[in-house]
Amino acid sequence: MKTKILKNVWLALLSVSIVTSVVYWTLGGWEGVENAADWDSLTHTVWNSLVDGVVKKTGNIAETITGNKTFSGNTTLEGKVNTTQNTTTISWGAITYNNAYVLVDNEWWAATDDLDNINGGTAGDIIVLQPITDSRDFTIKHVTGNIRTKTQTHITLSNQNDTVTLMFDGAQWVEVSRSTQTDFLATKTQNGYTYLPNGLIMQWWREWVISANSGRSVSFPVPFPTWNFVVTSTYDNASISIENPSSVSLRTTTGFTLNNGHSSSASIMWTAIGY
Repeated sequence: MKTKILKNVWLALLSVSIVTSVVYWTLGGWEGVENAADWDSLTHTVWNSLVDGVVKKTGNIAETITGNKTFSGNTTLEGKVNTTQNTTTISWGAITYNNAYVLVDNEWWAATDDLDNINGGTAGDIIVLQPITDSRDFTIKHVTGNIRTKTQTHITLSNQNDTVTLMFDGAQWVEVSRSTQTDFLATKTQNGYTYLPNGLIMQWWREWVISANSGRSVSFPVPFPTWNFVVTSTYDNASISIENPSSVSLRTTTGFTLNNGHSSSASIMWTAIGY
């Protein structure tokens, strides 16, 4: 009987030792309990203070875990963003939020489609949109629904590596950032173009031998997806008089007509800006 009692006492002391060690290392040292003698005067108020400190320490998301720490078992992180890749298909211009990382397919596998609305979500939710394939482009529409872009223009994603990140503010999905393969894509040559990250496209060309008093149909190297803002032209010859200017007409997103108003053939340069 005496042996059994001593065994139970030993197990109880071992349990207390383990618990107090956990509390000590969690708090980084006891507050008000500096040595073993203090345990003799430990009151429920001090104990509650210790426990409260543990809860605050472990519950504070600003705390930093250092050293080699291992989590085992079923550990749940509340509020973790679900970044597992998911797929969704546009239906009637909309998709439903169910993930933070989504590959978007077009309705009926069409070559192009428009995304006007993202249904669902709560304030603070983040979504990253990406085309499911290079062969199916989709355009994120600015304020035709509940999506707002930074440049206040539509965004066309045509490459599988293009991405747009949006955040829900409780009413609209607002663009946070974008990364498209055409950012600053350019041909640094006499005849060329460049894409700007804000969606603008600039193009330039040097046309040769346009006949006197005639026009020439010009096709843009890169058709503007949405709008052709302006096309300007000038003679590539200082001796051409200003009384016989060059001009442009029939301007569209795919091209224009370049006119030579001089009485002899001339070389004309042009510049175009659009998006």
